[in-house]
Amino acid sequence: MLIAIDRSGGYEDLLRSLGAVLDELDARAVIVRDVPDGLLVRAQMPSQRLPLRAGVLEPLERLYPSPALLDAQIRAVMRRGSGHQAGPIERSLRVVGRRIDGDHLQEARAIQGVVDGEWSVWHRRVDDGRLEVLTLSSDDLEGFGMVGPLDRGALASSKR
Repeated sequence: MLIAIDRSGGYEDLLRSLGAVLDELDARAVIVRDVPDGLLVRAQMPSQRLPLRAGVLEPLERLYPSPALLDAQIRAVMRRGSGHQAGPIERSLRVVGRRIDGDHLQEARAIQGVVDGEWSVWHRRVDDGRLEVLTLSSDDLEGFGMVGPLDRGALASSKR
């Protein structure tokens, strides 16, 4: 697999790696936007400041610059063959990235839906530049080259 700092090498592995990072943070209500300096992520995550108050969410807004994305990709490659079980965001963003690559989507933004396992990908049309949305349901994600069905329980827990 080619690991590249720039995003011209494709989004599937890049978003998959970012998804693993977001699963580790237990992120929810995720929005990923490609910006010139990297990937901008907005999400909700369990509060680290208030560990005694379970269920308290705080906003996350973080730019993952290209060097951090390269590091995430390297860690992802090192996990392969280790028995690592991909989390729901990692699996979903892998498929979202595959669609971005396969459909040659421009200026894509991936938004986790309120329905378990649903993602919307806003993008510009290649032919006329108009804004368009592609919606991927959990069934779409399962049928798009995923190994085994998505764990709906894990998806539900990522939406707490």
